[in-house]
Amino acid sequence: MHILFANIWCLNPRLPEALLRLQAENADVVVLAELPECDVELAAETFKAYPHQQVIVPNSVGSLAVYSKFPITQFEELRFGLLANRPQGRFTIDYQGGFELFAVHTSAPFTVPNRNRRNRQIEKLAELIKAESKPVIAVGDFNCSHRSKALRPLTENIDLHEGRTGQKIAPSWPAGFCFWSIDHIFHSHHFEVQSFEVGRFIYSDHRPISTHLSLPDPQ
Repeated sequence: MHILFANIWCLNPRLPEALLRLQAENADVVVLAELPECDVELAAETFKAYPHQQVIVPNSVGSLAVYSKFPITQFEELRFGLLANRPQGRFTIDYQGGFELFAVHTSAPFTVPNRNRRNRQIEKLAELIKAESKPVIAVGDFNCSHRSKALRPLTENIDLHEGRTGQKIAPSWPAGFCFWSIDHIFHSHHFEVQSFEVGRFIYSDHRPISTHLSLPDPQ
């Protein structure tokens, strides 16, 4: 299974071309952050080969959209408490017995209050994931380096893993220089990683990331 995430950037000057580049990757599940509301229909047409699509209500930083070749059997927008006012959601994907996909975009930590809010959002996300009985994938723009203590609720408290672990840092932001790994695809122990990579430039301030995972048959 091929999972692709991209913060498409709400100010992308060549968004149609960026969408086509991502569509050409032919991933099984595509998650986009910062998709402008005015381009939701364009994205739906670009990913028309994906029969299962869900767009989370946009806010000031744009929509968060999921395009899946596998059925999305359940969907819940995470719009309560600390997770409110950011486009985030939980999706049940029907693949090899099913897994839960958490698609997130946390607060940007440019001020101390926003940094604290981001940290609390990650803690809340960890609580939700810990309560899950199914395999889990958490993907998105976490606005947080892979080395940050703020990710410990995910990587230590509930023992999520990432494909870039043990490999090169594989930074994805900012796109022109790529100093930090703030975009992540975490997964529970149920999955096995085949590969992880940072994609080519898509006219965004982020580069896309993708991973190939396998989920052994529960039988």
